[in-house]
Amino acid sequence: KESYLSIDRWQRPVERVSWYEAVEFCERLSKLTRKNYRLPSEAEWEYACRAGTNTPFHFGETITGDLANYRASETYANEPERQYREQTTPVGQFPPNAFGLYDMHGNVWEWCADDWHNNYENAPTDGTAWLDRKKKENMNDKPLQESKSSNFFTRITGALSNIPNQHESDSNNNDEKELYTVLRGGSWYNNPDLCRSAYRVSTDRRDIHDDIFGFRIVCSGGSE
Repeated sequence: KESYLSIDRWQRPVERVSWYEAVEFCERLSKLTRKNYRLPSEAEWEYACRAGTNTPFHFGETITGDLANYRASETYANEPERQYREQTTPVGQFPPNAFGLYDMHGNVWEWCADDWHNNYENAPTDGTAWLDRKKKENMNDKPLQESKSSNFFTRITGALSNIPNQHESDSNNNDEKELYTVLRGGSWYNNPDLCRSAYRVSTDRRDIHDDIFGFRIVCSGGSE
């Protein structure tokens, strides 16, 4: 595949960013600009992705390689196979949704602010991030370290590829569960089903780095 390191790297989404690094970026940008930047809540992310639609994708019932960057060699519904690009693509290469947002489907997975929950029962009704305060407090006391988990490419295309809506933690240990967080949107590496507006996935390591991980930020007004 063609390398993009010296071609259009600054037009492509940032990648290999951990959840911690994304949060730190938002904090630093907030201090620099005196505005409040943060990761979106899961509810905000899906609202922004759908842009008023209720179809599997914001552009309709199906997806093609002309509309988003994903593993287009795998098909969705009755669509034909298309090119599998094997890397990210520049932002703006595909049409935006009705809110003017690009690449809500595919390109890179996007971190959300929420802790992982298996369903939406008792979720906040105001669109804010759903956080477990006790777990969050304990988690923030842990030193950062490189992920020792298995390659996420294998995990997300193997164990998760046949799950229709979500990935549930395989652990019942609360100390382990405190690290689970939410990713949305799918990536260039993933099958089309994983790129749907409703699809949600979790990872148990917020410090993980992979070239399918990126983030999108929210500006919620002036600083306090």
